[in-house]
Amino acid sequence: MMTLRRLLWREILHRRLHFAGCVLAVAAAVACCAGTVLLLRSFDLQTESILADKRQASADAWAQFQDEMRKDMLKLGFNLMILHREHNLSDPEAQARTLSEDYAQKLAQAKPNTINHVLPFLQQKFWWPERNRWVTLMGTTGEVYIKSSQQKPMLQAVPQGGAILGYAIHKGLALAEGDMIEIDKRTFRVRQCLPKRGFDEDERVYVPLRAAQEMLKRPAQITGILAVNCHCGDPEDLLNIRSEVARVLPDTQVIEHHSKLLARAEVRSKSAREADREIERQAATRAELRRSRLSYGALLVPLGALGGAIILALLTFENVNRRRMEIGILMALGLTGGRIQAVFLAKAGVSALVGALAGYAAALAGVATWAPGAGGLAALAEPVLPLACAGGAILLSLAASWAPAQLAAGMDPAVVLLQEGA
Repeated sequence: MMTLRRLLWREILHRRLHFAGCVLAVAAAVACCAGTVLLLRSFDLQTESILADKRQASADAWAQFQDEMRKDMLKLGFNLMILHREHNLSDPEAQARTLSEDYAQKLAQAKPNTINHVLPFLQQKFWWPERNRWVTLMGTTGEVYIKSSQQKPMLQAVPQGGAILGYAIHKGLALAEGDMIEIDKRTFRVRQCLPKRGFDEDERVYVPLRAAQEMLKRPAQITGILAVNCHCGDPEDLLNIRSEVARVLPDTQVIEHHSKLLARAEVRSKSAREADREIERQAATRAELRRSRLSYGALLVPLGALGGAIILALLTFENVNRRRMEIGILMALGLTGGRIQAVFLAKAGVSALVGALAGYAAALAGVATWAPGAGGLAALAEPVLPLACAGGAILLSLAASWAPAQLAAGMDPAVVLLQEGA
């Protein structure tokens, strides 16, 4: 008695065209189904690549702008001034509006995200009687807040009993570091002579805040707070600083000394937001395209599978009908109906496995050639899909061949041989 494997092998060799037809039917159905899935996978990879490139380009551009702004801000020094709400730089009477000295401590304790340095100051035009000239007297305690321990103070505190002179002051009066000077009957030692920085700063005389408050008769008062926004954190720090300061310090105003940088930050911020919106629009467009393709795939995959199953069933019925004489003889020789059925089902399973692998390979090669996604063939190939194709094809082939195989197994050899004239 021949084994099932030998019967199957003889059946395939004897009906090679029928076996090839079954393989092609399965391959076509699998290629249709797998191709649809791989096309969606390729589209997803392309979408991910396009959006990732755009997001990276946007992030790189913004990081470059951030770095440029940070460097510009550091070069400019103190670029923000917090003053009394009614303080007017162009009105001498309004310049008398001051803030309580504890405002600086309140701002420092709030640890603002948008500010990196905080320096309280008291500043006013002052008649220097000993030298018979006007100067800008500026009292400061040094910085009361520095955001990061890695940052250095922008301006060191003036030591007690010391004074720092602007360029025009020390040059005009021929003063040098270490000299003793008298201001309003108070004695100070010149601790530093500053280089040229511009007209306003060159006319300043820096003294400790307490001394300036006593000389200007402004106890526990400050003109305002100098601050630095280095643009090191959130890209919109410079634009949000007014609202953050207003929450901590009522009745104040924030003046940006360098409006060009502010305008540049606003323009760049708008451009960045527009770029983000464009990325979102493109993502939404491609998501809609994917949904459209998925709807076509949801129709195409079942039709492909159904078409393959119908062709397999017809081919198997045709094979059984042509082999009636052989089946009758084999059964007359003692081959049972169960083994006859097993041969047809085994043949269907083998043809399905070969066809599934061939169909998947064809779909993979076609999609990789005509619609490659990011990463090429390696990114498209996944172990799950070929296994699913093979398993689905075998189950579908067995289902399509079950009725013809059952028909063959139920034949009466005497009736068949009589009808075929054996």
